This record gives sequence, structure tokens and C-alpha cells, in this order.
Amino acid sequence: MMITNMRVDLGKHIKGVKMKRKLFIFTLLLICQPAFAWSGYDYNKSCFIDVSEDREDIRVGDTISVFDYCSSEYKYYTVVYIDDNELTVKNPKTGYRRTFDMDDD
Repeated sequence: MMITNMRVDLGKHIKGVKMKRKLFIFTLLLICQPAFAWSGYDYNKSCFIDVSEDREDIRVGDTISVFDYCSSEYKYYTVVYIDDNELTVKNPKTGYRRTFDMDDD
């Protein structure tokens, strides 16, 4: 009788662990979603960058967040020009422009 109860409890435990694992993976996918960014390179600064927004949603005049790998921080810019492989942005505070060579994705 004891062994049967242990098997039932173990079975419930295994199902609970599987459910927790699925929930963990699902949560991890939601959290890591910004990892699917539009990547590019700034030849003037010799820096890799990632644009957080989806490139199909970006329009001239939009404010976008850009992760700059040289400074390891997010910076916000206004879009001045956008093409398939080129993105020109302006710092709204300083007016400084940067042009990025973007990946095709």
C-alpha cells in the first residue's frame, strides 16, 4: 500500500516539474523577445548596434531606442532617413546625426 501511494505522489511530482519547466521556457521566451532586434553597424564609431523596434514599424520622425555596444547602453534617437540597409538618426538633445549600416534580415 505504501509503495502504491509513493508511485502516485511521484507521478504528481513529475507532472508538476514538467509543467513548471514549460512555464519557465514560455516565460523565458517572452522576456527574451527584445533579443530579436534589427542589427547594424556604425562605421563612424566602429560600433555594433541593435534597434529594439521592428524595422517594418519604423518611420521617419519616429523615436527609436538603440543599444550601442560601445557604451553598453540604450540611446534614443529620432529617425531622419530609413532605407533597406541604411538608417540615419538624430540625437534629439544634441542634433548629432548617426548613420547605421543595417543587416538585411
